[in-house]
Amino acid sequence: HDTFGFPLDLTADICREKNISIDQKGFDAAMEAQKSMARSSNKFKMKMNVDYSGEATEFKGYEVTECKAKVLALFKGDESKKELVKDDLGIVILDTTPFYAESGGQVGDRGIIKTSNGLFRVEDTQKIKAKIFAHYGVVETNSIKVSDEVTATVENDLR
Repeated sequence: HDTFGFPLDLTADICREKNISIDQKGFDAAMEAQKSMARSSNKFKMKMNVDYSGEATEFKGYEVTECKAKVLALFKGDESKKELVKDDLGIVILDTTPFYAESGGQVGDRGIIKTSNGLFRVEDTQKIKAKIFAHYGVVETNSIKVSDEVTATVENDLR
């Protein structure tokens, strides 16, 4: 219903004409659950106005779904950081990536970026400039730092 769905009031009118009852409480509960899911999925949609003018990202996603890379920059919101720690929502910019960035209707890849002692869960990948890929997500364990050597892995089943 929340995206191009059939309006509840019209559904109720049609049901009344056919002596069919509707479960208003059930509908309200389902609608609230959907709104909650939509809100939580948007928590990874951070500001796109990060100020990064450094090295471009080399895209290798047509050949591989995993590659070694180096962390070029980190952002928490639109603020540049040297490190992101556990539970930080942030943006990771790599020198090389297998992650496809959202484009032409295709959604951006998801997956993980592993450091020697940490894990960053990539929830979305977008281009912030022509050849700069932003990996949006959350630090799940320990931390990730600028200059870290990492392994970037796309979740194959989502591609």
